[in-house]
Amino acid sequence: MLSYAHVRYLRNLLRKPNQIQSLYATSCVNTNVIIYDIIHNKIAKQYNFHIDGDYEGITLVGKAMYILRSDGMLFAISDYEAKDFKLNSYATGIPVNNNEGLCYDTDNNRLLVACKSKLGKGAEFKDKRVIYGFDLSTKKLSSEPVFSFDIATIKAFAQEKKLNLPVRDKKKGTEPIIKFSHLQLQYIR
Repeated sequence: MLSYAHVRYLRNLLRKPNQIQSLYATSCVNTNVIIYDIIHNKIAKQYNFHIDGDYEGITLVGKAMYILRSDGMLFAISDYEAKDFKLNSYATGIPVNNNEGLCYDTDNNRLLVACKSKLGKGAEFKDKRVIYGFDLSTKKLSSEPVFSFDIATIKAFAQEKKLNLPVRDKKKGTEPIIKFSHLQLQYIR
């Protein structure tokens, strides 16, 4: 059974399609990946790779498991079902320091990495957020973002369509909030 000490540091839950028994999760503090058997209420498998960091994403591609560290470093377990696992790492060179979302784009055989932080300093970057692609054939990051978002445009659209957004209090009233915080991407075809 998972104790509170385990659960309070777990994040990035993932469930394999058509499999209700197992949950996959990363630990944000002790470099563990846990496969948890929810039917038997126990840890089925645990991967410890002892590399410090803030782990923010996990996704499966066939028998491979990919784990994203917030600085953009990707780790891959080539066959997570094998008794002994082999860990590979890829320095993506992503130009953003805080990345918080990872998923597999089946149509393009790439991982999508969502950047929480801005691409640069200055007013022109204030409302811009991006998603990069990491090609699984070449193990290289796309030179340009594959998706770009303008938060101000999204807010304006939501207000125009009278969509309810969370708000925060400001000195001059309230302001709608849209954040790319702990973004869990679901790529749906």
